Amino acid sequence: MLKPSDRILLLLQLKENDLLTSTEIQIISDLSLYLHDCLLILGKGILPGVRGTELQRQLEQLLIKKKSRIHGASFDINVNHRVCHGPPNDSKFRNNDIVTLDLVFEKDGLFADSAWTFICGDRSPENEALLQKAWDVSRRAYCSIRTGGNSLEMKKSVHKELTGTVYELLEEACGHGIGKSMHEPPDFSYSLFNNNDIQWNPGMVLTIEPVIAYRGAKLICSKEKEYYTDNKSPSAYFEHMVAINENGPQCLNIPQIKDQGSIDIFSEII
Repeated sequence: MLKPSDRILLLLQLKENDLLTSTEIQIISDLSLYLHDCLLILGKGILPGVRGTELQRQLEQLLIKKKSRIHGASFDINVNHRVCHGPPNDSKFRNNDIVTLDLVFEKDGLFADSAWTFICGDRSPENEALLQKAWDVSRRAYCSIRTGGNSLEMKKSVHKELTGTVYELLEEACGHGIGKSMHEPPDFSYSLFNNNDIQWNPGMVLTIEPVIAYRGAKLICSKEKEYYTDNKSPSAYFEHMVAINENGPQCLNIPQIKDQGSIDIFSEII
């Protein structure tokens, strides 16, 4: 691991025309709130025997009612050791499955992207603990962000949250910019070995999505471009949309994130 004195801090600046206006950020904020509501509605349908394609049809029905609000969407459902980029399929959910719903909405050429992890049916203490820690890590990541700061501060905070636990980050997964496309610069790693750190500047909108699994897990990619843990460890993550404003960061999908404890949030949704 690099010592702080050995690190070359690379502060990547976005061009002025890449930064979003306050009006554009407000549209993305409204999109993020509705997207989060949809994730929680869909999460209630994660029951033993239900198929992923049934959730997809439920999403389609939700969007039919909101044609004026959503112009496009993509939807992934990732179960247990499948981490990301898994399309809905006809496999049935089982008791204690860990299921991550990852959803993207587009309106007027602007994008929102969030994910939420749930447990299907009866849940084991081990899986509840994994989700609890994933939530704590995501909240810690958000709370570490300050306008004019940088991603090194966030990485240190996230790694501190995991110190002494049985979990670690899947460091191959990264956060990214979002706005006029679903995935745009800057990409930023959660790995302390990666010294290309990003400065948080006003006008940026980012996805904050640290993914955790049991220690020793690594990401592998299938020929279908789906990502799995190599040791079949389940993974969990909560992806937040964050706008960097002059007066500080703003969590777009959960505005009250700093004020509400994770236990309270969990009691409402799982």
